[in-house]
Amino acid sequence: MRSRPGARSYAQGVIRVEDLVKRYKKAETNAVDGISFQVKAGEFFVLLGPNGAGKTTMISILTTTLSPTSGGATIDGSDIVREASAVRRKVGIIFQRPSLDQNLTAEENVRFHAVLYGIFPYAPTYGLMARGYRAKVEELAKLLGIARDIHKPVK
Repeated sequence: MRSRPGARSYAQGVIRVEDLVKRYKKAETNAVDGISFQVKAGEFFVLLGPNGAGKTTMISILTTTLSPTSGGATIDGSDIVREASAVRRKVGIIFQRPSLDQNLTAEENVRFHAVLYGIFPYAPTYGLMARGYRAKVEELAKLLGIARDIHKPVK
């Protein structure tokens, strides 16, 4: 991110995007071309555009699954590049095509993604995972009404 004289702090918006650009290798045009916006706490935000407009690419950048070519963004004050782990702890994404492994339990699927995104360190079993992880899994399982099924295969 570039800082300009008199520029407002990135921390003023829950989501701050400035001059975000993504160009894929060998592409003739940018998938995301210099977009800037801010979403403040409590605001409702919608991202609309036709197929190929760069919506999925931008969301992938903001959720740290893809790196920007230039520009930058912060999520709740955390830089998406320099503080990617902190960003991953603050955001979630639900894909159009779920990526659950049908042979794993619900908890094993959660553990896989928690470790993949660097939210918790790997442990081979639920009981060996960090206490914070287990507490969060139990809390969310109750909230979603799946507490009795969390250790059953998802199929």
